[in-house]
Amino acid sequence: MKNQLNRLSEYVARWLSSAFKQQYQNDQYQSSQPLSSPQKLGSDLDHQRQAELQFRSALDNAPTLIWMSDPEAQCTYFNQTWLTFTGRSLKQELGTGWLAGVHPDDYQQCIDTYLSAFEARQPFTIEHRLRRASGEYRWVLNNGAPHCLENHEFIGYIGSCVDITDLKQATLQTASHAGSHMLYDSTHPDGSIHSSLSQGEPVLAAHGQVSQQGETRQDITMTKLTETSLSEWEEQNQAILSAIPDILAVISSEGIYLNYSYNQFSGQLIQPETIDPTGLHVSEVLPPEVASMCLAAVRQALETGEIQIYEQPVQCGDIIQSEETRVVPYQADKVLCIVRNISDRQQIENSLHPSKARQHALVQALPDLIMRLSRDGIYLDFFSNSDFQGIEAQDTLFDTHASLPPDLAQRRCNAIQTALETGELQIYEHEIWLDGTLRIEECRVIPCHDDQVLVIGRDITDRKRSTAQLAIQNELLARIARGEPLANILDTLVQKIEQNLPGALCSIMLLDDMNCLQLHAGQSLPQTYTQRLYNLPIGEGRGSCGTAAFRQQTVITADIATDPLWAAYRQKPLEHGLKACWSTPIVTADDRVLGVFGVYYQTVRSPLPDELEILGQIANIAGIAIEREQAEARIRQSEEQLRLTEILHQCQ
Repeated sequence: MKNQLNRLSEYVARWLSSAFKQQYQNDQYQSSQPLSSPQKLGSDLDHQRQAELQFRSALDNAPTLIWMSDPEAQCTYFNQTWLTFTGRSLKQELGTGWLAGVHPDDYQQCIDTYLSAFEARQPFTIEHRLRRASGEYRWVLNNGAPHCLENHEFIGYIGSCVDITDLKQATLQTASHAGSHMLYDSTHPDGSIHSSLSQGEPVLAAHGQVSQQGETRQDITMTKLTETSLSEWEEQNQAILSAIPDILAVISSEGIYLNYSYNQFSGQLIQPETIDPTGLHVSEVLPPEVASMCLAAVRQALETGEIQIYEQPVQCGDIIQSEETRVVPYQADKVLCIVRNISDRQQIENSLHPSKARQHALVQALPDLIMRLSRDGIYLDFFSNSDFQGIEAQDTLFDTHASLPPDLAQRRCNAIQTALETGELQIYEHEIWLDGTLRIEECRVIPCHDDQVLVIGRDITDRKRSTAQLAIQNELLARIARGEPLANILDTLVQKIEQNLPGALCSIMLLDDMNCLQLHAGQSLPQTYTQRLYNLPIGEGRGSCGTAAFRQQTVITADIATDPLWAAYRQKPLEHGLKACWSTPIVTADDRVLGVFGVYYQTVRSPLPDELEILGQIANIAGIAIEREQAEARIRQSEEQLRLTEILHQCQ
């Protein structure tokens, strides 16, 4: 029984492997095409979707349970037949979720067999019980095989399950009629088969094993049942294959047609002149130049073990059509040839080439991250001119939950569901740490199909910072105009900048009449460190702030521990965890230094261009406030002198 059921499972596995490789090649072609603009992306994908739908329909309508796993032994696909059988969703079954349906008594054996075969990259076959939607456990024959691409890259396993419960019951019943008076109950929900035996009669185990008395008749019955099942399965799978609009042919190493299949109702391809070329040489069927190309590809495929692909024009009456042929190594001395009419595709490519070039140039110019995702958050297409590509998946068929932090992934999936349910554009913003810098991304989720969306991500950090900086400038200028004390203005300025530059610890030091810097604002810095920021002389090599005031230009120290400007001063900041310092002088319009604006970080880093711009803007605002304070001080001093003069005059 097991050998013949294995024949059935191996037949399904071979068909699956061939089908998946064909689909993979089609996907490779599609992925090589430039991504369309958001407005036309949906319509440009119609041809690909039709091919995908036809392929998925064939799998979902296959009368066997089909599964597929990735190189990490996590299941990534189950066909609709499987999902209908188990009554569970695809999301529930993915990964290791499918094991929830395995009978507890078979659970460990199932895992051990699967993982052992996976580590050895070997096919495996195992019988176990699987719970169906009704809650009943059914016996299945699970057959899996390693799946490799044409370049021998291992990408996981492909497998199929056949329900053998009825076959087991029929076998047991046959054995009972042959040599016993066994009374069988119905199959229990746990999948076991119970029997009532008279003393001395053969014993029947739950796995269908019988004593030697019934083995001969059992083998005959099982053989007939298996042959019937094989015949039915082969007929149904042949029906599926016949729906594919390709010529399928098995050709020997000598160029003899061994098998041949053609969908005569597809209207897509030219049949060879002979309706069934089985047994004929390719030179008797194909034009000389096409036959020569075919034979060369057959030899190359068998020698290298790799798929060979070529295209050729074929005369059909007054029309010349283009055909693509894929030659797949099948056995040591055989190949599978898949011939497809690509005339329509080439015509579309030729007609769309100018527009595709324009669309590609347009997309290349967009400073955005553009993705096409499924309802479940699976990446189907990906294109980026944005820095955000570093945190997103760049391979298709990658999961959002695997490529984004959990909170961002959940927010993305919620927006996808809302967009598909309402048919409306969804817009949201989120913060992302990228290369040690906090960035802000705006995401637009656009429904483009019943189960797909476009997600356009744009870096709006600069826009947000510009808006925040403008608000800070307006607030500080208003405080200056109201005549608020300089100390309050400088404290507010430092607080606002620290909010706008996450991780920054800011300070403002003013230059006194002795050319020494005095700390006036810096509440976030460690107090034991700020106590040393008084009476600091300016000059070359006196840290970032002293040097910036002396040079009258911005000084950037990305690493205090190694910068020579800090050679005599680095011990104290390093003791307090301060590792970087950027300093910008506060200078008047007539190049008079008023002080220094400093930014410390507890990590080694250099500023981005927009952060340098912020330093300059803040230094200007601080300069306005300081100059106003100094001007008002001079006015107050003049008024006081005038008052004293008047008093002296009156006394005289």
